[in-house]
Parts: sequence; C-alpha cells; structure tokens
Amino acid sequence: MFEAGILFDPGLVIYGEWNKESGYQGMKDLKEKGVTAVFCMSDAIAAGTYQYLFEAGIKPGEDISIMGFDNQEIASLLTPAVTTMALPLEKIGHDAAAKLIEMIEEPEQREMEDGTTDIRIPSMLIERNSVASL
Repeated sequence: MFEAGILFDPGLVIYGEWNKESGYQGMKDLKEKGVTAVFCMSDAIAAGTYQYLFEAGIKPGEDISIMGFDNQEIASLLTPAVTTMALPLEKIGHDAAAKLIEMIEEPEQREMEDGTTDIRIPSMLIERNSVASL
C-alpha cells in the first residue's frame, strides 16, 4: 500500500472472529466508510462480506473488490468466486514438524542464523473474479 501511495489507516481495520458473522458485521462497518476494496483474513470472513453486500445490493467484483485468504472451498463456490491466497498447508505442517524435531535433537540450534525462529513459506495468489479495477 505504501508503494502505491496509500497510507495505512487503522480506522479501516476491523477486528473480529474468523467466521462468516464477523465478515458480515465488518463489511457493514466498512461500507459506511466508503471503502472500495476489502482484504479478509479468511475465506469464511469473505463469505460474510458477500452476504452483507448481497443484501445491500452491492456486487463484489464490480462495485467493490473482495479478497480472501486461505483458499478454502467456499472461495470457489461464491459468486463471483473469491480471489484468495492458497496456503501450502502440507508444506507448513512438514516444515513445522521438521523444525520441532531439529529443536529437540539440537537444542543449541533453536535460532536461525539471523537470530529469528521464523520459517517463511510462500503462498500462491489464486486470481478469480472478486477483484475489480475501479
């Protein structure tokens, strides 16, 4: 966002649960603020935004852009299908287990060379039809 010249506005961050109901309420709050795009931290949350938008007569992918995160089945079933990020859950589980075994077997190696314990695993963008060019 910074590279696009858009400053972070904490007033546009909605905190809630990781479920459809939170997405519905969050979208209701954001609509009053005139947003044109919403990033949801899960596809279940995106489903809730869709429900609110449908009831309000607003079309995702045309009037507003919606993006989810985690590529759950619901993302491809909504109309239009939700653009989302696919999480490589099998790789995440494999790498977490490998790191845990390494930490048990070699306790002196608990930190990475840079002093962190982060393991970064790239996710993949799944482009569908919920994002519009406004």
